[in-house]
Amino acid sequence: MKNIFYYIIFMLILAVITCNCYSNNTNIIGIWKGCIIDYHTKKPIDSLKMEFKKDNLLNYKIGFGKNEQTINLRFRIDKQFIYTRELNSNEEDKAKYSIENDSLILNFEGLSIKLLKYNE
Repeated sequence: MKNIFYYIIFMLILAVITCNCYSNNTNIIGIWKGCIIDYHTKKPIDSLKMEFKKDNLLNYKIGFGKNEQTINLRFRIDKQFIYTRELNSNEEDKAKYSIENDSLILNFEGLSIKLLKYNE
């Protein structure tokens, strides 16, 4: 009888952890846009577009027009970090993140980037 009780408690804890991970992902799902600004001239250098999908795929686009590059990544998140990796790699990069109102703020290697939620 004790084993069944412990099993039920374990399954409830696992369900709560799983739900919390999924709910964290749902906040970030969607399209986020921004740009990188030159510190000295205050002019945009590159455009950024990040599309986080429900299947943990991330389409990352950087650049303007013909110079735009698309990078397809996998992502996972925890309470304060987004971990990304190329589709055929196990090596991960991580960036600290926060979501404030309709803004996604990423901090990566001393660089802070602010992206706005884009509603199509």
